[in-house]
Amino acid sequence: MTHALTLTDAQLQSLPFFPLPGLVFFPDTRLPLHIFEPRYREMISWCVAQGSPLGVVMIRPGFERDQPRDPPVLTVLGVGQIVRHQRLADGRYNIVLQGVARAKLITELPSSHAFRLGRCALWDDAPAPSPDAVVRQVQSLRAITSTLAQRWPAAAPTLSALLTEAQTPSALINGLASVAFAEPIERQSALECERLDQRGQLVLDRMLDLLAQNSVEVADA
Repeated sequence: MTHALTLTDAQLQSLPFFPLPGLVFFPDTRLPLHIFEPRYREMISWCVAQGSPLGVVMIRPGFERDQPRDPPVLTVLGVGQIVRHQRLADGRYNIVLQGVARAKLITELPSSHAFRLGRCALWDDAPAPSPDAVVRQVQSLRAITSTLAQRWPAAAPTLSALLTEAQTPSALINGLASVAFAEPIERQSALECERLDQRGQLVLDRMLDLLAQNSVEVADA
């Protein structure tokens, strides 16, 4: 993760956040979004002007229909920086977020803006009991992912890109976690793992399941 270079305590003390249904945002991943709701167009405009990061957090399951009000959200979220943005003529935005950290939403704050703000705290992965375990996981994941990319052409572009671009264990594990799980709650469970090796084991088990299936479904990136 690169949060040491990009996040400040002041930013985390009052972080804009974007609640979305069924979406889990991992560090080390990129997330393209189309922003059309006026309050979140305001948020993107503000973040671009201030150079501010923003959080992406899943709406608590069962409350998705509470939009466009303020539905309750989960407490573990991804934090990203806007690395690309395009403002359209009607005020909508196309943006790309680069995931830089995982955080916990401590409390929601009163906001003078139309968008929501929260006081957040970084939640780094705890050290693995054995660094060798992560090394072995990465070796296994690379081998399995390479095989999947060869067997299932529909998934090949996503998987091949991950193998090429992931330069660290966390980048590979988080990248695979963002695409391998079919259900949002499974992705959220992976995000909430205390340690990277725990997340890696969930991903490894899922990839082995995919390898064993007659047909493979890889969630959209």
